[in-house]
Amino acid sequence: MNEGRTRPFEPYEENPDEEDLEPPLRPRVLWGRIVALVIVLLLAFLLGRLTGSGGGISSSAYDRVKSQLDAARAATGSLQSKLDKATAKAGHQAPGSAPAAAPSPSPSPSASGGAPSSYTVKPGDTINSIAEKVYGDVGLGNAILRANNITDPSTLSVGDVLTIPPQPSP
Repeated sequence: MNEGRTRPFEPYEENPDEEDLEPPLRPRVLWGRIVALVIVLLLAFLLGRLTGSGGGISSSAYDRVKSQLDAARAATGSLQSKLDKATAKAGHQAPGSAPAAAPSPSPSPSASGGAPSSYTVKPGDTINSIAEKVYGDVGLGNAILRANNITDPSTLSVGDVLTIPPQPSP
């Protein structure tokens, strides 16, 4: 007759003998691993700080050096074109330079009423060297910049085709 009936609830009583059998259920924290992870992260952070560039240079220093580089490139292009002209006049090539190519017909809008022509940028060209080749005056580079809506002359790339306006009257 007791088959369908359940046993009555019995309250839990600790048995002193069971304490040695099972440890209480609680999360096991592996403190050694946590400490090792923190040390590794700290060392990685310190190593990064020591070997890093320290934040780089200021933007004003960068701008100053960039403008000096642009000026040096312009001067180099101008000097190279002067050297090429002097070499061509002398009829021989400079030591260590490539053989001089036949002078290409340069645009000559030197007449003040001439129509605009075009010029393809070559390696080493700057706005000033182009102005010197076309007009014979490095000071007229701004006219080329204005005609092509260029605000930064350092954006010139080899192969760009520039519109060369007629030479401004003095």
